[in-house]
Amino acid sequence: MEIIEFLAMLVNAGLHVLITTHNPYIVDHLANLMQAAKHDDKEPIDKLFYLEQRNAFIPQAQVSIYLFEEGTAKNIVDEDGIIDWSTFGHVSSDVSSMFPQLLKTTK
Repeated sequence: MEIIEFLAMLVNAGLHVLITTHNPYIVDHLANLMQAAKHDDKEPIDKLFYLEQRNAFIPQAQVSIYLFEEGTAKNIVDEDGIIDWSTFGHVSSDVSSMFPQLLKTTK
C-alpha cells in the first residue's frame, strides 16, 4: 500500500505511471486515495494512510482504471469514482479453481 501511495505522489508531481494488476487491494487503496482527495479537511485523515502524506491523495481526474478483455479496453471507474468491482471476481475464481484442476491432471 505504501508503494501505491508513493506512485500517487509521483503522479501528483507530474509523472505518468502505468500499473498492471489483478490485485483488488491495490485498486481498492487507489480508490481510498481518490476519496481522500475529495475531502475538504485532509488534515485529520492523512494519519489513516501508510505514508501519512496528503500529497498521496490523488484526484480522480488523474486516474484511469481499465479492463482489457477480448481486444477492447473499458474504463471501470464511473464519474463518481466508483469502481466496477465485478471485473475482479472472475479472476479470483479462475485462480482459485486452478490448483484443484492441476491436482487432477497430475494423478
